[in-house]
Amino acid sequence: MPVIETAETMIHVAIDGREDAPPLMLSNSLGVTLEMWRPQIAALSERFRVIRYDPRGHGRSSVPPAPYSVEAMARDALAVLDALQIDQAHFCGLSLGGMVGQWLGAHAPHRLNRLVLANTACHYPDPGGFLSRIQAVQQGGMAAIADSVIASWLTADFRARESATTTWVRAMLLASPVDGYLASCDMLTRLDQRDMVKQIRKPTLVIIGRHDAAFGAGEFLVEVIPGATGIVLEAAHLSNVEQGGAFTDALIGFLTKEAWTDRGSDPLRHYRSQGKTGRARNSLGTTGPAQARSRRNAPYAPQEPASPGPCGRSGGAAYGRCRGWLPAVSFRPTFHFWKRLTVLSFWRCRGPATFHEGGDSWQMDDHPDWRGAIFRRIRARCRLSLVPCPTWAVTW
Repeated sequence: MPVIETAETMIHVAIDGREDAPPLMLSNSLGVTLEMWRPQIAALSERFRVIRYDPRGHGRSSVPPAPYSVEAMARDALAVLDALQIDQAHFCGLSLGGMVGQWLGAHAPHRLNRLVLANTACHYPDPGGFLSRIQAVQQGGMAAIADSVIASWLTADFRARESATTTWVRAMLLASPVDGYLASCDMLTRLDQRDMVKQIRKPTLVIIGRHDAAFGAGEFLVEVIPGATGIVLEAAHLSNVEQGGAFTDALIGFLTKEAWTDRGSDPLRHYRSQGKTGRARNSLGTTGPAQARSRRNAPYAPQEPASPGPCGRSGGAAYGRCRGWLPAVSFRPTFHFWKRLTVLSFWRCRGPATFHEGGDSWQMDDHPDWRGAIFRRIRARCRLSLVPCPTWAVTW
């Protein structure tokens, strides 16, 4: 694991994967180390040259004196790419790393290929939470905030179910350098990149945790970044840990688009050929196999797929096994159409599903081209994008 010297600090770096593979840089959350990407490394290193690094003040990187800035952290990331002689790379940042990604997308777009912003924000209107953390850490060290921070990072259900993983994450937080953590929190009290993110023109995926305090901030990024795509995972702040499989599927699918082409039966083939995809704000539900099977007629029960998903991993406890790619639709208050539309089990099944739109109602089995009819009607009313949907059926 090399250490790369920048103008102001020493950055600890870890590299995985083939040297000739497309480069992908991963940037950490506040208060953890590059080891937070452990759930993704096995799958990502098969396809990418993965560059992880500890930001200044974190992990095994040096701790320069305060004040810190997002720009300085972003220039540290560029210095790492320069030292590795990488002209352009994919970038995925979570939380603090996502803020770095925002700066790079706006100010150094020529160094990025695709951009993924996970569980992050561009502004904190009330910095009181970080000011309280600073005071608590100054008085009692990292242990003083460990319980409250872990509660915001991982849902209670996950903490109860995965105690070993929770202990591992907690250990990273407790080992975080105090001075670096305080300087980073102080930086976040002044964060305001709301105008900056509007300048991003790179293909961007925003990953949002449904139970994350930054949920609204993620929605804002989807709205203001031109052409951005957003998905929601059943997770809190560290969605890459809590929903490791679904997060990895989303990341690989967005960066490679492999899942768009490697399946022989793709219901959106004709749709994609007609134009660019747009943005999406919602996940597609979490219906499990048992519930989905109950909605089908027995003669049409699907067979188990040969592969669980585009990266060969499960979608996480809240999702069931990954079944491939389905459309995510951007819900907006003006889309009254969705109040009248119900679509049940429209891929890998035909069954007791009825399509309703206003006064028009018909059974899918009775329609000669029910798939095409659904997608033509959806296309006329909203913009679609492809996101991984590890579910058997979809219900709106």
